[in-house]
Amino acid sequence: MGKYQLIEKAITIEEKSYTTFGIKYGSEAIHDISTDKSYVESIIEALNKSDVAEVHLTDIVEDFLAT
Repeated sequence: MGKYQLIEKAITIEEKSYTTFGIKYGSEAIHDISTDKSYVESIIEALNKSDVAEVHLTDIVEDFLAT
């Protein structure tokens, strides 16, 4: 198992329920990145494969979301 892990959260917006996915590493977590689990898993795979330091997590997620 890599150091970056998938997290999920159930949210309700205007009486509709959704499951959103995020990324966790140690005490650092970014919730609600996407409702597409496979998309978030692909980000996690890239982070773990490149052995990215935790300090860069937010910047890298922002870069993925910008593309």
